[in-house]
Amino acid sequence: MIPKFRKLPNAVVTALGGKPDTFSLEQRVFNTMMFLAILIAVLGGYYNYLLGLDRITIYPSYIGAGIGFLFYYLSRFRQIYHPSFIISVALMTITILSIVFFYNAGSAGPIILLDFCLFMIFLLMSHGWVQPVLLFLFLAHVILLYYLEYLHPEWIYLYQSTQERFLDVSITLTLSTLFLSIAIILFRNRYNNERQRVREQNAKLIKLNEDLKHSNIEVNEKNIFIQSLMKELNHRVKNNLQLVTSLLNIQQAQIKDASVRDSIELAKNRIVTIGLIHQKLYRDHLDLNLELSDYIRELCDFLIRGYPDGEQISINAALTNLKTRIEVAVHIGLMANELITNSLKHAWPEHQADRKIWISTDYISPTGKFELVVRDNGHGFMPSGVGSKQSFGLDLIGKIAVQYHGELILPKVRGSELKVILFI
Repeated sequence: MIPKFRKLPNAVVTALGGKPDTFSLEQRVFNTMMFLAILIAVLGGYYNYLLGLDRITIYPSYIGAGIGFLFYYLSRFRQIYHPSFIISVALMTITILSIVFFYNAGSAGPIILLDFCLFMIFLLMSHGWVQPVLLFLFLAHVILLYYLEYLHPEWIYLYQSTQERFLDVSITLTLSTLFLSIAIILFRNRYNNERQRVREQNAKLIKLNEDLKHSNIEVNEKNIFIQSLMKELNHRVKNNLQLVTSLLNIQQAQIKDASVRDSIELAKNRIVTIGLIHQKLYRDHLDLNLELSDYIRELCDFLIRGYPDGEQISINAALTNLKTRIEVAVHIGLMANELITNSLKHAWPEHQADRKIWISTDYISPTGKFELVVRDNGHGFMPSGVGSKQSFGLDLIGKIAVQYHGELILPKVRGSELKVILFI
């Protein structure tokens, strides 16, 4: 029985003010307090009728109740509400009470008390700038009534008997106290409900934050585990590629044919080109993206060191800082290897002392256009037919470029610059 009784105020508040998911807190408070104000007006007019007071004290109460119901209907059932509604209702109440004041014994009657009760209810249903305005209206109204009564006491219609005054004041005091108490209780109940909703929402947010924190911890642990696996994978790939290179070295040492030895050397360079990436990923603890400029510089150093006359050759690199995926870096590295190797093998005659290679990259972010240019100060390059045995490196570059919707640009006449365009 007790739990049902405890649920009764919530049911009453919801019925009068509306559901929390449909109406705002301010609008629900307005609806509830407006309903109580209508009851006060109706009962006040009814008791004035029972007491036999002048009809001018009865009809304005019913008129005020009707206008108040109109605002209540708009807000509660039509969901039309604005804070100015409170000011409008307060002005209407002040007007009606001002009329009733003179026909209900003036300051000797209960109108000032009723005015105070309604003012408290209006304060409960308002907030922000509306409250100072209500306070000003209430004080101005009371002061004006007292002032008019002082100037024109003849305007006041007094009670016909002491008993009539006692009944009017006592009933008004009782009803005002009752309805003000109900208003405070309902407001407090609504306030407690809102606090409970906020606490429940905070509890949900705290739980969500805790779950998110645990999820982040799990994700971080998985990332650490994946990074360790990737590191181990790169280490093993690097070692396997080094093993393949060692096997090729052994095989190369047993071959006397110079052309075959050169082919094996080129194959070794391509394998090392790929191995450098995994070495860099393992050594620098990188993720799946690789700084391309650092990688190309290491590749150039490796190729120069492996060339017999490498100390006589200088490479000038003008490289754009760009992070790329591993597969893109592998393809660009293979192309750079072919172009630099081509210069090392074919660019200069044996007697030339000053040997230079220039390698540059450029990247245009909006279009994704990437350019790789290699040139040297040798006697120039006259491309043979692509597809011949001598142009395997050029074929490889061309096929890679096609994968990225690009092209290999060869000099149309004898020249020393080769350019590759990719869209990455």
